[in-house]
Amino acid sequence: MNDENGNSNSTPDPEDIRRLWEQMMSQGFDPEALASAAGFDGSPESLQQLFANIQGAFFLPTPPEEGSGVNWQAAALKAKEIAKVGSVALDDKDRKNLTDSIGIANLWLNEATSISEVAVEAKLLSRALWVDDALPLFRALAEPVADRMNRSLGEAIQSQLPEELAETLKG
Repeated sequence: MNDENGNSNSTPDPEDIRRLWEQMMSQGFDPEALASAAGFDGSPESLQQLFANIQGAFFLPTPPEEGSGVNWQAAALKAKEIAKVGSVALDDKDRKNLTDSIGIANLWLNEATSISEVAVEAKLLSRALWVDDALPLFRALAEPVADRMNRSLGEAIQSQLPEELAETLKG
């Protein structure tokens, strides 16, 4: 998308996407406009990233679980891959300092607030361990939305297909 000065902006404008969707549904669509709406600028870096994403989608280690709109194993692998970038390993001294800091913070919180003490022991997590701990919550939050999006998209595509093709795909 472009701002009022004509500069490229990586955040798609919802109004541009809505207009593009209406155009696609009414008279076909312009692939360049679709690429622009998706933030693809045609640079070699963008093209390389696009192909990497497409290749990743086709060559995932396992298909999505039955009844799930998301391949959670692939999501975990990608999240861990991202988590490795810039990850810092903690040595024993760092662990002790952080553990001591958590203890001091708990002492202060107990004195300064009326919030009851946390019953679960604090733990230090690497980025990869954080992914393992956080993914079940993300799954619980995202899966209903992803499932509904998949159903809605399937229904929308089905309603736009020519009748003969729609009957063939129904089986």
